[in-house]
Amino acid sequence: MSNISLYEEVGGEEVLAKATAALYAAVMLDDELARFFIGLDVKNIEAQQKRFLNFALDGPGQTPGVDLRKAHAGLVRRGLNHSHFDRLLAYLDSALEEAEVQPDLRKKVLGRLEETRQQVIGETYTRTTREKTMTGRTIAFVYGVVCYTVGMASLVYAGLWVGDFLLPVTLDSEASGSITSALLVDLLLLTGFTLPHSIMARPAFKERWTRIIPVSVERSTYVLVSGITFTALMVLWRPLGVDIWRLGGESANLANAGYATGWGLLVASTFAINHFDLFGLRQVWLNLRGKEYTQLPFQETTLYKYSRHPLYVGWLMVIWITPHMTISHLVFALGTSAYILGAIVFEERDLVRYHPEYSEYQKRVPKLLPFAKSGRPHKLSA
Repeated sequence: MSNISLYEEVGGEEVLAKATAALYAAVMLDDELARFFIGLDVKNIEAQQKRFLNFALDGPGQTPGVDLRKAHAGLVRRGLNHSHFDRLLAYLDSALEEAEVQPDLRKKVLGRLEETRQQVIGETYTRTTREKTMTGRTIAFVYGVVCYTVGMASLVYAGLWVGDFLLPVTLDSEASGSITSALLVDLLLLTGFTLPHSIMARPAFKERWTRIIPVSVERSTYVLVSGITFTALMVLWRPLGVDIWRLGGESANLANAGYATGWGLLVASTFAINHFDLFGLRQVWLNLRGKEYTQLPFQETTLYKYSRHPLYVGWLMVIWITPHMTISHLVFALGTSAYILGAIVFEERDLVRYHPEYSEYQKRVPKLLPFAKSGRPHKLSA
């Protein structure tokens, strides 16, 4: 028997071209799959599909050391999962049948592509099945609820702590001990909160992190770590005292109203996108029901029609609008503001990369303040 490749068995270049064209047509009619190719032209999409099939079938012109995991990492971060892979295989089977490939060869082709599943998606069916057992799904759901509760509790505590209400020690309490040492401790606490909060939100970290923990609880874990580190910051914070301003009467009432409005805007902004997805509950709920998680598409909704980051506008209002500003409050406000402005840069870079339509959105909608002039779109580096 001659030692020929599967590529040659199915008919080589001619058959591969026919199958690719049929596969492209089917994929672009499927809303769940087509969204992964937004922003790419027809030739680019067909070329990508053809290269993948050529690689899987040991076709000519192979590039040694191709890392399928790395090549598809962006799609996985945008929600590519086993359900999508199954749909692609079904469409390919039909495309090969249309190209008159015999059933036994089609089965071999699908089997070869099945071997690439772990490399492409980054997890095996064994692990997925393990996650989808009822016990595992229930544990993940309970864990998600606990993480959500911790996250919400930290925000409630923050409302009292930053607003200087009820708690025995708040952000604006009197100083005790050395101001220099207290300032050093406070700066370390700010760093201890902002660093993991930012690093864990980056796609590159998520890709590596989800090799260790189930994808379904990745966001919940982020909420848990954020809640714990933020609570630790508030509990361990050492007030610096020293009033910068202290308002009274109607001025104080207006400042408190502005503070409350900031919290209202912050909370409303989470629901304008998807509160439960943002805090990880949607992920564990879908997992509990045995359904695959799908990344939410980019949508320009309600508050986000007037500001690209209304949630951050709410935070800035919370930390700056106060009837009682102390040195301690100022340090916290400056540190948090610097973090927010830096986070926007990284966040928008990721949004442009994974949602090409975001560039147009940047041109039309102001970054923070409604009706302000929109800044230049963030350009991707090579």
